[in-house]
Amino acid sequence: MYERHGHRMTTIKLCGIAIVAVVFIMTIKQFRPEYATVLTTVTCIVLFTCVIACLSPVTDMLGYITEEAASGKFSDFIPYIQIVMKSLGIALITQSTADICRDSGEGSIAEKIELAGKAEIFVLSLPLLTELIEITGSLLT
Repeated sequence: MYERHGHRMTTIKLCGIAIVAVVFIMTIKQFRPEYATVLTTVTCIVLFTCVIACLSPVTDMLGYITEEAASGKFSDFIPYIQIVMKSLGIALITQSTADICRDSGEGSIAEKIELAGKAEIFVLSLPLLTELIEITGSLLT
């Protein structure tokens, strides 16, 4: 059975690290702009590493679901779980890409990336919407 792990880095701690880093980077940028870019990159790497570490319960749960699906317990739900996981991946990738575009001064490109991600998630979720409509229709008749 899936068990939740102990203490993990929380979002509040990550936000605290980010705020301290931003203040430090803004201060450094006034005197040595070339160092600010390096510090920004290092901060992003540190935060990304912390986020990846926080995702270990997700990978544990996915391992558990996969094992249970192999035994037939969750076999009906696997397509739905795949849709949710793919949607989450699309959302994370498009948001990160859009943020990079915005930081580079390309807000218009960022908006198009976000739109593409939303459209892809919508298309990906159409089977869920169809299933929901069919279930609702069968309940109403």
